[in-house]
Amino acid sequence: MLIHREIPLIQSIISGFICTMIDPTDQNIYFEHRLEQIGVPVDNSGFEYMCQICKANIGDRTKHCGDCNRCVSVFDHHCKWLNNCIGEANYRYFLALVILTLFHGMLNFSQSVYLIYLDLIRSQPPFLWPLILNFIILAHSFAKSIALGQLLFMHLWLIFKGMTTFDYIMQMRDIQEAKEQMSKGEISQDICEQRINSILELPQQRKKALSMTIRRQSKVIVQTNKSQNGSNLRVDQS
Repeated sequence: MLIHREIPLIQSIISGFICTMIDPTDQNIYFEHRLEQIGVPVDNSGFEYMCQICKANIGDRTKHCGDCNRCVSVFDHHCKWLNNCIGEANYRYFLALVILTLFHGMLNFSQSVYLIYLDLIRSQPPFLWPLILNFIILAHSFAKSIALGQLLFMHLWLIFKGMTTFDYIMQMRDIQEAKEQMSKGEISQDICEQRINSILELPQQRKKALSMTIRRQSKVIVQTNKSQNGSNLRVDQS
């Protein structure tokens, strides 16, 4: 029973480790820096945004994280518990971590309820410390399950809406700004409602592009041919 109960915990630890180790940086950052190193000019066509810190073109859903000091593709949020940003590259592992940890908490809760029930129906008085320990585990696992359940529900809702956590925060901020402008008399109620409707419709327009970013179509192949006179660098673009 103990081994089976701890399997989700082991799996969640593995998911968390993978989520921490994956680099969520927009790969176009590395691509353009590599081009600069080998002296190939960067083509800016097809990109609408450039990060002034990373000095590279980025996708429309890429955001520069101040904590990590890098541009994250399809930025969701910076997780201080994992010491890493959650983005396109590691979002699935983050979601697996939440689900597995929630499942582990629910198993602990159900087992604690069962053990407390066995202690209470015994003909002999229950041992005090095991009973107290089971109540502590019960309270902890219940609180953990509620918190993780809310977090999972929120992310499932965001996936359905085609949004990230950052998108949701920015959406709420824009709606609040529109309401404040209306309350100050800067805009009319009709304009405020139109602005809010346009803000709410934006995620639906890119719902199918939740896990997609603008990527450069060309590929660079660098090959060094050693010869007696030195090395020749060949760059092929396709």
